[in-house]
Amino acid sequence: MKFGELIRIFRQKKDLTQEALGDKLGVSPQAVSKWENSDCYPDAELLVPLANALDVSLDVLFLNGKTTERDAAVMIADVMSRTERRERFNLCRRFGWVMETSMFGAPAPEMADLRPAGDPANERGMSAIADETGFTQISNQKDAPYFAVFPKPRKGWDEAVGDGEEIRRVFAALGHEPTMRAALFLMRQEYGFLFDAGFLAEKAGIPMEKTAAAVENLRMLKLAREQDPVEIDGVSRAFWRYYPNEKILSLMIFARDALYTGYFRYQSQTWTAPLLG
Repeated sequence: MKFGELIRIFRQKKDLTQEALGDKLGVSPQAVSKWENSDCYPDAELLVPLANALDVSLDVLFLNGKTTERDAAVMIADVMSRTERRERFNLCRRFGWVMETSMFGAPAPEMADLRPAGDPANERGMSAIADETGFTQISNQKDAPYFAVFPKPRKGWDEAVGDGEEIRRVFAALGHEPTMRAALFLMRQEYGFLFDAGFLAEKAGIPMEKTAAAVENLRMLKLAREQDPVEIDGVSRAFWRYYPNEKILSLMIFARDALYTGYFRYQSQTWTAPLLG
C-alpha cells in the first residue's frame, strides 16, 4: 500500500475532506490531492502535523515494519496517559482488538475498525482465535463487552485446571440458588458492607434456614469475611463483611456469554489436539 493511499484511508476515517485536511496543515486541497495520488510528498516539516491531523503515528503512515515491542509499549503508554480515566478500559479493549486482528494478518487501516459494543446486529457476537499456542476472546455483548487472552502455559493447562475439585466447588456454590441471590444482593452494595444472617435473608429473599449454607459459600467464594461477634441486648450476634471479588464477577460474565457462540467478525479454530493432557 502506497503512502498516498494511506493518507486517503486515514483522512476518510477522520471524516475529513481534502479541503479540511489542507486547512489544518495550511496547504491547498490540490496539494492534498497530489499527496494521495502519489504525485508528490509533503514537505518534511508537514509530516508530524499530518500524522497528528490523521491521528496516526509516522511509523503507521510510512508502514514502518521495524517497530519494536518497546516502541509499541511506549506508544501505548503515551496514548493511555492522554486518555480520560473513564475511557481507559474501553481503550484497553480496543488495543485487544488490534492485537487479535493483527494475528489474522489484517491490514493496518482495518485494525481500529472495531464495531461498537452492543451493535444491534451483533450485540452478543464473539471474535476468537484458538490454536496450539493459546486462545483469545472478544465479546461484543452490550451488557459487558470484554477482551481476554490466554497464552498456553509451557506445561499445558492441566496444572491450571487441577483435578477439577476446586472448580466444582465454585460452580456448586454459584449453582446454589440462595448463594446466587445473596451474591447478587451483596455485589450491589459498597465495599465493606456489614450484614448479619437475618438481614441477608430478608434483603436477598432467601429462607432463613438456608442462610447459613449461603454465607458459608460466600466465605468460600471470598465475597464475605466473618467479623468478631457483637453482643446486642445480651445476645451474641455474628456479623459478616462483604468484599468484592472481581474474579467471581468475571466468571459470571463468562458463564452467561458461554451460552452464545455466534461470531461477529473473525473466528479461527486450528487447535485440534485435546485441551488437556
